[in-house]
Amino acid sequence: MAFVMKRPTPRSKGLLVLTHKELPHVLLELPAFSAIVARLREHYVIGVHYGWFRSGLTPVSWVDFHFAPESTVTFEAGERVRALPFNSSHFVPAFFREEQLAKQWDIVSVTRPVAFKNTDELLRSLRLVRDRRPSTRALIVCSGTTETREPEALGALWRQYQTSFSLRERQDIVLLPFELEGPPFPFPRRDIAWLYNSSRLFTLFSSREGGSKAIKEALLCGLPVVLRRGLLGGGLEFATPDNSRLFADEREAAEAMLEVLEHPVRFRVDTQALARRANETYTVPQLLERLAQLYAELGLVWEGEVDTEDLGMKLPSHHPELLPPDLRGHWTSDLPSSRAALAFFTRLVAEASGDARLRRRDQARVQLSTWARHGEGYLRSLRRRVRRGSRA
Repeated sequence: MAFVMKRPTPRSKGLLVLTHKELPHVLLELPAFSAIVARLREHYVIGVHYGWFRSGLTPVSWVDFHFAPESTVTFEAGERVRALPFNSSHFVPAFFREEQLAKQWDIVSVTRPVAFKNTDELLRSLRLVRDRRPSTRALIVCSGTTETREPEALGALWRQYQTSFSLRERQDIVLLPFELEGPPFPFPRRDIAWLYNSSRLFTLFSSREGGSKAIKEALLCGLPVVLRRGLLGGGLEFATPDNSRLFADEREAAEAMLEVLEHPVRFRVDTQALARRANETYTVPQLLERLAQLYAELGLVWEGEVDTEDLGMKLPSHHPELLPPDLRGHWTSDLPSSRAALAFFTRLVAEASGDARLRRRDQARVQLSTWARHGEGYLRSLRRRVRRGSRA
């Protein structure tokens, strides 16, 4: 997201964090963009948060630092990069903690109806578990958005669920589907913590993740986790032989879940040690210390109020209120276009410099630059259509 983590002060630059999804919208080859980014850097230190697994990246020159733990992001060999070992999954709210609640479910999963989550494999594995252990109860929260790239995925999962489990079995094996117009988060996060504490194990069948907050949240609630052995990204960051079992296929996943359920004494989650690495109570002070060091390395003064509230949701753009409606996507605070990025950067520079005329002038410049860049291709396409029409 375009998250202003710290506003500029008379002596200290502000701190602006973008997501990896926004970088392609910054078109420095356009004069308007290169000019406004240069002025933006006079007032802000710029960072990028990577919410998805990336490898072999070449950092762009106008970015000062990266939220990029090694488990999630790697850069080209030889590149000098200021990388902080944090992403959104390292700032889990303190209410994700172990509580002694009655167990309503044996297995819980919080997922989405997208291909890389492999929820269809989870359903097939649960079929195997249920055959071996008929008393098993499972809850799969599967929430998507109407903007999903796979609009039929939720319906396909629902049909698979209904054909895989009888009506009676569906009283115990529950697929809870949601398709929302806004963010795909149907529950308040405190309720998700309650769901975890009301279960015996957490599983996720993803093949690739970013930081994977859900896995860390479940571990902090004391749940052993059953995960794919080849999971890319930060999902396996805190997985150990004491708190997890890993699988390669559906049958091995079923065996792993059965082991956790039938032999719980084999598993121990050190929630206190994990909290020091992923609970915001501990990690926010660690982050502030690293940011102060970063400013010192850049020869800058570190002062001013820093927004550290709910970084787990703000850093990956899951706070739509952070940007005005005309500059954000449907449910995230990602800048959705080059035009929106230019407009937002211009507003920040205008606020910091006090130049009220800047906003209107530079928005006009980027519009003209965009037309100049794309107009030639549009005219070629138009000429082809005219020629085809004349031959008909």
